[in-house]
Amino acid sequence: MKHLSTIFTIIICSLSVQATLAEEGWHFGPTIGYENTTVKLKSGGDQVNYDNLSGFNIGGLAEYRPLDWLGFESGIEFVMNGYWSKGFYQSKTNPNVRGNSELKTNLYYLMFPLYVEGLIPVSDNFSINIECGPEFHVGLDSRTSLTVHLAEGGQDYAESWYKGVFGESLERFNCTIHLAGGIQYAGFKLMAGYNFGVYNMFLEGGSTILDPEYKIDKKSDSFLLSGFVINLSYLF
Repeated sequence: MKHLSTIFTIIICSLSVQATLAEEGWHFGPTIGYENTTVKLKSGGDQVNYDNLSGFNIGGLAEYRPLDWLGFESGIEFVMNGYWSKGFYQSKTNPNVRGNSELKTNLYYLMFPLYVEGLIPVSDNFSINIECGPEFHVGLDSRTSLTVHLAEGGQDYAESWYKGVFGESLERFNCTIHLAGGIQYAGFKLMAGYNFGVYNMFLEGGSTILDPEYKIDKKSDSFLLSGFVINLSYLF
């Protein structure tokens, strides 16, 4: 992606500046993690649960710990997550393209976490951590792909839409509530938790990829992105 080099440059420069500004009580460092997300979609009175899609995050964290048992954490991360589903597809323009389908959408974000962290000190270098708080996402780009296993036989039909869903069916902004627990030893921190989707990402008046004629109504339609996350960080 064209945005990746710029994002990584920002993250690296941010970490360098943070390291020079580090004071007692402040900790800075890189983080990397695995994400497994899905969507709860409601269209009118129908509820649709998509399948989980694997993704990742990478970025930098800043932690302020005024007390041994209390901390505050923020930072900036590049996140790739999304959703996928199985169904039946019938092309409106080509009657030969019909069969079981797989529709996958990858979403690319900048994410800004804002956590409150509780710590249970076990020893000088080891603690049990619990963190929670909102995560604010800004959508950068997306990619949707469709694979149809043709009912009439022959090779599978594959198609990709490079036109992003942001601004078409989804808003670029998203907010999730993060809740996680884990351990910290010396500067290493391992956390596992869940991000709860609380913001309806659907764009009012927008249309979906498979049905461009359908107009989204946020009063009856909702799109919530949630998922599991595991992160490994090192704080200096």
